[in-house]
Amino acid sequence: DTTEEESTLSRLTRIHSRVTEDRKRYVARLRAVLLELAPVMLHAKWDGPRPDSKAMLYLLERWPGFDGLERAQLRSIEKILGQCRYKVEDRTSMAKAIRKVAREISIAAEERLSLTMELDLLVRQIRLCDESIAKVYVEIAGRVERHPIGQKLLEMDGIGPVIAGVLVSELFPVARVAPEPKSATYSGVTPLARKSGKSLDQDRLTQGVNKRVLHALYTSAVVAIKHSAVDRAYYQKKLRDYAGHPKPHVAAFIALSRQRHKLIYKLMTTNARYDKEILVASHLERIERDRVAAA
Repeated sequence: DTTEEESTLSRLTRIHSRVTEDRKRYVARLRAVLLELAPVMLHAKWDGPRPDSKAMLYLLERWPGFDGLERAQLRSIEKILGQCRYKVEDRTSMAKAIRKVAREISIAAEERLSLTMELDLLVRQIRLCDESIAKVYVEIAGRVERHPIGQKLLEMDGIGPVIAGVLVSELFPVARVAPEPKSATYSGVTPLARKSGKSLDQDRLTQGVNKRVLHALYTSAVVAIKHSAVDRAYYQKKLRDYAGHPKPHVAAFIALSRQRHKLIYKLMTTNARYDKEILVASHLERIERDRVAAA
């Protein structure tokens, strides 16, 4: 059973996910058109703005299809790049490279016109997605910050408003009525192999897994190792344990997600609060016990 607030959060997070995926598709199409118009911009050695960067969108808004960019002054290009907080020396080199590419475009006028129209449409769609994502994000953040469980989840490393919204709306209703192991199975962080007949060599998630919760837990684990020494130490330990695994980093992140699920479940079902100092002390005690046992 879900509350009205949880149902609303679930719908908002799903909207955020769909619009984010739409933006990725538009960016992929933008890259494909740029590959026809100016392929050097997609090369690994390209030092200018990336095709999916804000600077590229600003350039395409100012000069649709780079039409007229070959005659633009460097000062005008640098002014556009300045909106993205590039260093002054970087702006000058980028402006020269961009104008050079624009001068080397050699496409028939009619074909370039169609590419310009398509680029203009894609830029508008990407901008609309950005505005929609920002609007939905603000609404999700406000609701999560007002939710008692959301407030506690935001204190954890690697969990932001969107991930907290997914966990509150998708995992919390299950955590209220199910024990921690069943909640972990529902979350997909304890994958069970389903093998039968000719599929003996194929491992898949068990049925009934909520992939949105799994993605949220996995993503939060990836972010957490950058900011939490405890999470990073556990990840590195599991990475050594899974040496020889086809994808050791994925298995290690799943293992870290399982450990983080235990903490998240406790935060959801008790009055406990996230305390990094307690976790660090517990981690150091465990290391000392392992050292004594090994000795």
